[in-house]
Amino acid sequence: LDVTASLERDYSKLDSFKILMCIQGKGKIVTKEFSLNVVYGETVLIPAKIKNVTIASDTGKVQFLEVYIN
Repeated sequence: LDVTASLERDYSKLDSFKILMCIQGKGKIVTKEFSLNVVYGETVLIPAKIKNVTIASDTGKVQFLEVYIN
């Protein structure tokens, strides 16, 4: 995922955990349950019960590798 400002992800049709690995830059992952700053090299596990995630860039551009079971 290439994020230059912010990106909203709707996982309502997905019954799986999500893993977001920051592979460039730094940003923020925001849900109703939590807000987390993430930098290059960090990985975040998002439980299956969380259905909406907003990813925002702090540096102009941040890249994440998104992994889930379909």
